[in-house]
Order: sequence, then structure tokens, then C-alpha cells
Amino acid sequence: MNPKAFKNKSILASAIASIMLAGGISKQSHAQEESLLLEEVLVTARKREERLIDVPMSISAVSGEAISKMNVNDIVDLADSLPNLSTTGARFYIRGQGSSGNLGFEQSVGWFVDGIYGGRSEQFRAPTFDVSSVELLRGPQGTVLGKNIIAGAINVTTARPTPEFEGYVRASYTDETEEERFEVVLSGPITEAFRARLSAMSREDDGWKENIAENAPDFGKNVGRDDDELIRLSMEWDITDKLSSYLKLEQGKFDVLGATSGELVAPPSAEAGAAFGAAFAVPYQTYPLSNKDGKVAVALSCGDPVVSQLAAGSCAYRNSDVPFVNNETDNYVLQFDYDFNGYDITFLSGWSAYDRDSHTDSDNSHLPILDNINPQEFEQFSQEIRVHSPGDSAIEWTAGLYYQDNEFKSLNGNLIYFFPTLNVDLFRQYEQNAEAVSAFGEITYNFSDNLRLIVGSRWTDEEKDFEKVGYLRSIADFEPLTGGALAFWSRLLVPISSGQSWVDEDHPNVTNGVITNSGKRSESETTFSGTLQYDWGDSQLYFNIAEGYKSGGFNEADRSVTTSEYEPENALAYELGGKFSLADGAANLNVALFYVEYDDLQVSIFESVGFQVRNAAESTSQGVELDGAWRLTEELTIGGALAYLDSKYDSYPGAACYILQRAAYLAANPGATVPCTQDLSGKDTNFAPEWSGNLYADYTTSIGNGLYLSVRGEINSTAEQIVQGDNDPQDKIDARTLVNARVAIGAEDDSWEVSLLSRNLFDQHYLVTSADLVGSSGRGGRVHNVGLGRSVTIQGLYRF
Repeated sequence: MNPKAFKNKSILASAIASIMLAGGISKQSHAQEESLLLEEVLVTARKREERLIDVPMSISAVSGEAISKMNVNDIVDLADSLPNLSTTGARFYIRGQGSSGNLGFEQSVGWFVDGIYGGRSEQFRAPTFDVSSVELLRGPQGTVLGKNIIAGAINVTTARPTPEFEGYVRASYTDETEEERFEVVLSGPITEAFRARLSAMSREDDGWKENIAENAPDFGKNVGRDDDELIRLSMEWDITDKLSSYLKLEQGKFDVLGATSGELVAPPSAEAGAAFGAAFAVPYQTYPLSNKDGKVAVALSCGDPVVSQLAAGSCAYRNSDVPFVNNETDNYVLQFDYDFNGYDITFLSGWSAYDRDSHTDSDNSHLPILDNINPQEFEQFSQEIRVHSPGDSAIEWTAGLYYQDNEFKSLNGNLIYFFPTLNVDLFRQYEQNAEAVSAFGEITYNFSDNLRLIVGSRWTDEEKDFEKVGYLRSIADFEPLTGGALAFWSRLLVPISSGQSWVDEDHPNVTNGVITNSGKRSESETTFSGTLQYDWGDSQLYFNIAEGYKSGGFNEADRSVTTSEYEPENALAYELGGKFSLADGAANLNVALFYVEYDDLQVSIFESVGFQVRNAAESTSQGVELDGAWRLTEELTIGGALAYLDSKYDSYPGAACYILQRAAYLAANPGATVPCTQDLSGKDTNFAPEWSGNLYADYTTSIGNGLYLSVRGEINSTAEQIVQGDNDPQDKIDARTLVNARVAIGAEDDSWEVSLLSRNLFDQHYLVTSADLVGSSGRGGRVHNVGLGRSVTIQGLYRF
């Protein structure tokens, strides 16, 4: 631990608290009117409903009502308003820690929807629709929530059936994407003991980036077009006075048409041209990031010599269909709650599955170079049994058992169109089965009404096995290559595909150019946590220590004759915090100082066209987080959050080089067989902005005739950050500050509302991701994804 860093953070926290107190938030001698009390926030972070201010950990919560008002489609829309949460859309990072896109990885930031764990981002594609709350839990959560929750968790609770009949219809339209969204919800009692809720959502948008590649299948059309549908039926049944049940049935369809990235900042390198033929031996133009309207600039003119040579005069965008992603999801939950003489017993069963198909333009240009097809299938079953002791004794406890079984299948084909007469597919098929069993418990000892010690532990045993088949095949007939064709492509692709050798017939895993791999691993881990909590009134101080681990596994993304295996990743976290209710409940302030050590980090690094997986030594994440709100008057509430983060590799001497380093290394060492490496010790981890924060003001007032006016403005700011595992300085995302605003008029009886809201009000131009351009190993080509510019949404709501 760095004492100096913690001293500075303590001074910062104290200073901000003092400023807020000096501004009038200090406890007043007279009682506040009840109308000025902040709304009480309930969370389920510890698998039981409790007030946010009572939970001894750094946690942020957003209500379902707030999510609906801001027309939030997914967690990405919330990330800027939740400090120390970063996302690429498919992957999440908390406090600078997360997992890359390797399909063999478990995710460091776990998803929980209605108590069901999801380790893959495709499982829950509409997590913000018709919900009660979304909670962000920071730091390892290895005791109550379980394995792999090493960086934090996103905990979502969907809306439950209501005892009285109610419902709503909501519709919205967004100008920039031409998005049309419709929601319908019906909820209420069927009988005195049986309640149901039916929710349905439909969303279509036309994207906002235009494909300007001439003669491309999608030429002149917007890309990234979405077509989403979801239907959910949830039911509650009070079987007896002691026994109740909950059933949720949910199905969704989520389709995307057209690639959302494709900035050709620099074209393929001369080195790649030497390897792939004279078609690349021409002058290259460097293309701008995008035009002034924010449209993606990826096109060459039809007369460009590269196009005419690669496409044999056809001037085609690519030799495949328009890129797409189609995903179908199923999520079912069955829960029984039984009150046995004051002991709460919960049986929670979950089944989650998705079926995904995708076709991607991997080279991110208009040229017919490299495509990827990647169908996936996933199924998961989980069963949990928990017992909570009565909460009115000196010793309280929770104990439970957990079982999970999942199956994952992936077919991955990289389609290469370098030569019209012989196009090939680098094909692999990967199947993995995993089974885990856990036992966990947590004991709370109440020394007094104000002081308590909470100690927990979780033991997990897990087994994984996989099978993989890989070979080169002709796109013409999809048969494995043999003879001279196999030898030619093997020689050509060995340098860029993790040492692949399809023709090494002396290797036991290679037969007639077909590689077969399989493996099995088992591991057992025990994690501990401890918290000392002291409270007075509605305020508290706490100190906790928590261990976390993420299970090891196999590299899905390589094609080498010996598949890479990686070991578990471990974390040890310390957190000192306080949650303060101020001004007699009209204000609150939450402060957390944290220090987390990570060992054996699992990293997957993209190297031009292939991936490496390894355990990358050690890193440390430390910083401070603050958030608070103050209801100044009945009409006006202000609030905000601020986070400082210092997340660096402590030791990472064998990291892979980035593109320009690798090109310089090969130029200085012709024919080198030892890969280029760099030392990232002391460098920033990915998605770790030093500062992030937000401010908001919310004003609601009566305007007469039974109507109200509501105005909200918010400013979200994030510092610069590195977003690729090789820490390429070209992949540094600049700092950004985005402003959102909302104006609404509605009935004071809450029967209807019409609102106008704008995201990125001042139309800031910013990047979301940056990565290597395939084949540009000597020139440092980049492919970028630009964030959405200013958008305006009109939304109507009618309740009944």
C-alpha cells in the first residue's frame, strides 16, 4: 500500500466534505420538514432488501424511474454518470479492472439480474427495461455473490407484479438515429393471492454512421441499425402465509445490421503488401477520422488501384453480405421464499441461454480482405439455496449452497479474400463445459446497536473441459486444404497466427492439416471477507477487507498446435468508507477510499491478426470515490459524484509489443523467432481514467391546472484513458465532457407526461474505442469507433 497516496486521498475527501458542510449541509438544530427528505433508496446488493445507506461498501444505485425518464437503452448509457465504470459496450471495467473479449474468459465484472449470475455479455441484452433499480457494486464480491466477481458487479432487479392494477404505455423518437421505441406494461392481481406483470418492448433505429464505400452492399445507408424486441412475464403467488413463489419468463431478439466501426486512419502496411502480393505495392492515402458531420469515412474512390487490383476490377466493397449480429436470448427464473420460524429460506433456480450469429468485416475497410463469421450457443443452469437467520439477535448469519453448469459452443471462421482464385477460411470450432459448486456463509456479530463485525467466506470447486478443431479450408467448397495449397497458406500465415503449423505432421495434434486440441482443468478456491461497521443514526463508518478470484481456463481465440491455458486471477481489496445523512435527511454524502492488489491478471492481446493470452503478473488499483445529493427546496435537488483512480501494473515485464514497436523490432532483427516484448511495469491499466465525475440539478414545480414542469441537467466528465492491452499510445482515448438535458410537462396525478431530452447537448466529438487495423503491422493503422453526437428525443408516457 502507498501511504502517501492514501494520505493525499484522505485530505481530498476531508476537504470536499468540509466544503459541503460549510455550504449549509451540516445538521440543523431544528427538524427539516418531511417534504425535504431525500427519497430512500433500497438495494439488494447483499441478496436481501436493505437501505443503500446501511450497506458497508461503495455502491451506486439508479432507480427504474430515472432510467425510464432518460430513455436509457443499456448500461452504456449510464456509464458516464457512474464514476469508475468504463465500458466498450460489450465489456465492463470497474476501477481500471475488467476482462477483454476472449470468449474463453469469465468476466471480471459480473452481471446479476434478479439474482441470476451472467458471465457473458450476450445473456442480458435489455437490462434497463422495466426495472426497479440498477446497482453498481465496486470491488471484489467473492463471498455472497460468488466467483469471478473480482472487479465488481452490476446488479439489476426487474419490476415485480403490483398488488393493485396499473400499467403504462411509453413511446419515444430520437432524431439522430431515427430510433422508435415502444413499451407496454400491464401489472396487477389475478386473484387475491396471485399477481402478474406483462412487459413488452420494441426498438428500431436506423443508426447514425453512413457507409460511403462506393458500390458496397450498404453504400449510402446508415450502419449499426438496431431491431430489438423483448417480452417478459413475471408472476408472484402467495401459496401460504409462510410460502411464496416468483416466476419470470423472458425472451428477446436483438439484431444489428451494418458495422458500427470502420475508420480507416491508415491503410495496410508495405510489409503486409510484400507478403500478400503486388496488389498492396501501391501508394497509400491516409484517411481522416470522420467528416464534419460525424459520418464514418472508410471509402476509397472506385478508381483507386488497390480496389481494382484486389477485387479484380469489380470495385466491390467486399465479397460477403453486409455485417450483422443476430442474437436471441431466453432467461427464466423460479424462486421460492419460505419463512420457517423466523428463518428466511430461499430456493432460486435460473436458466439462461442465447443463440448468436454474426458476420463481421474484420479489416474494417471497404476492401475485400478479411471477414469473420462467429455463431455461438450458450446455456446455463444455476441453483442456489440460502438461509437467513432472524435479524433480532446478537449473532445473525447467512448460509448457502450454489451450483452452476454451463455449455458454450463457438464456430469461428476468418474468411480471407486476398486471391480471387483461392480464398480461404481460418476455421476453428470450440466447445467448453464448466461445472461449479460453492458453499458460502456470512456471520454478523453485533457488539452493540451501533458496532458490528461481519465475517464471510466462500469455497468454490470448478471443473472445465474443452475440445477444439481448427484447419484451413477453401471458401469455394469449405473443404480442408491439402497438398501445395496447404503448404502455401501455411508458410504465408505462420508468422501472423500464433506459431500455427498446419503441416507439422510430426505433432500429435496435427493430422492431414487438421488440428485437434482438448483439455481439462479443475480448481478449488476459498475467499474471505471481513467488515467492521459503526453507525449512529442514519450515518455509518466502515472498513472492509475482501478477497476475490476469477477462474482459469483456455484460450478460445488461438489456433496453435498447443492451446494456451491460463491460471486463476486473484484480488485482495481494502476499503475505508463512510455514509452520512446530513441536514436532517435532506442531504447525504458517501465517501470510499480503496486499495486493491491483483495477482496473475488474465490478459488477451490482439496482435495484428491474432491473440495472445497470459497471466500478466501484478497490478494495483487505488483511489477515492465520493457521491452525494442535497434537496435544497421542495422543487430543487442537486447532486454529483467524483472519483480519483490510480490503476497501474506493478510488474508486467513480458507484455506484447504494440504495432510500431513490433515493426521496429523486426526491422532491427530480420528473421527473428523470439517475439517482441515490452515492460509495462508502472504503466496504466486499461480503461482507468485518473478522474471521472458528474454534476446534476433536478427542478420540478407545479405550474397550475394540475400540471408540473420538470427540468434536469447533468454534466458527465471522464479523463483520458488507454483502451488496448498493449498500451499503444495511439489507442489513448481523449478526455471528454458531455452534457445531457431534459424538460418535461405532466399531470400532477402522474397519469401522463411528455418530455424532450438531449444527449451530448453540445455535440462533442469523441472516441469510444481504438484498435489495430488488421494487416497494418508496419504503419500503425487504426480502426476507431466514434461516440454518438448530439441527439434529441421526444418521449410520451401514459399511465393507467
